[in-house]
Parts: sequence; C-alpha cells; structure tokens
Amino acid sequence: MPRYNYQKLLEDKVIDYLTANINIEELFKSFADKKINPDRVHKFENLIVEPPKTEVVSEPIPAYNRNPIKINYLEKEQMNRKLGLSGEELVITFEKWNLIQLGGEKLAGQIRWISKEEGDGAGFDILSKNINGSDKFIEVKTTKLSKEAPFYFTRNELLFSSSHSNEYHLYRLFNFEKNAKMFVKQGSLESICHSIPMTYKGFF
Repeated sequence: MPRYNYQKLLEDKVIDYLTANINIEELFKSFADKKINPDRVHKFENLIVEPPKTEVVSEPIPAYNRNPIKINYLEKEQMNRKLGLSGEELVITFEKWNLIQLGGEKLAGQIRWISKEEGDGAGFDILSKNINGSDKFIEVKTTKLSKEAPFYFTRNELLFSSSHSNEYHLYRLFNFEKNAKMFVKQGSLESICHSIPMTYKGFF
C-alpha cells in the first residue's frame, strides 16, 4: 500500500501494471470469495501483538484518480460473512479465556455475541466485560491479509465508537487463515486510525 505523503510514483506504476494485466482481477476475486478453513488451534498467550504505528498525515489524503479495477476486493473480503463470523467467534473464545485467567469466571459467562443475536445495527459486535465488571464494546475486523491492511467501517460504527470511546475496542484480526494474530486499540475510530469517506448519501 502506498504511504500518503510519498511513493506516488509507486502507486502510478502499480496502476499501470494492473491496467496492462487486467486478468489479474480473477486472482483478486478468488481471494475475496475463497472459503476459509481457519486453524482452530490457538495459543492465546501469543495471539496479541503490538498494533501498527499510526502515520502522521500532514496533508489531506488524496483519492485515487485512476482505478482499473472496478470492484473493491479488499472491501469484499472483509464483507465475507463466514470470515467475519469466524473472527468474532475466535474473539469471544479469547475473551472468555482471558477473563477466566484473571479470575472472572462469572464475567466470562456474561459475554454476548451482539451481532449474531441482534444483527449488525448495534454499532459493535461483542459485549464483553472488564475484570471490574464494566462493559467492553468490541468491534471485530478480520482479514486474511497482513497487519497493515486497511479495514472498513460504517457510519453507525463510527458514531457508536465516538459516543462510547472509553469502552470501545477495535480487535483487528489478521493473517487469519494461517497463524492468526490480533492487535487491540481502544477509543473512538476517529482517534485510533485515519479514515477517508468512500461513499456519500445524496438526498433532496
């Protein structure tokens, strides 16, 4: 992925390559639609890693003015329902394990899978607990790609994270199919990452 303040030439070269080799799109489609078979054996002691450093952006993030690939396969991969559910299931198992390790067996039994019970409109996926009994709102974003891969979130998720910033946690699972790892960031989405608007709603 090109950095925002430099590597513009690299971006142009990649787009030139994609334009000249448009058949590569089939590989993108295969990746996004691939059925996953995640490894169910996890050593939770080694699951959490440091998050990537947030780059300082001194100029507005530019939008691409050339795009030979019309479908956003990165977004399509994230919207893979089975991938998302598998990631959320792993996080629930991890949260229960972590609370039990801290002596919170009863709290582990109070964890709720909100996105499965109530749908995707709550603004978060999992209602967990801190060891003191307070609520922990968890949004899970899962990818088969690397730690630095961008992720997508809705306006509802953004607003919820802003209104519950002290209790809101992003759990970013990556390399999910093989040797899954995860990093955690706490706070509103607007404070823990950079973002750019991808779609707009028009009305009269």
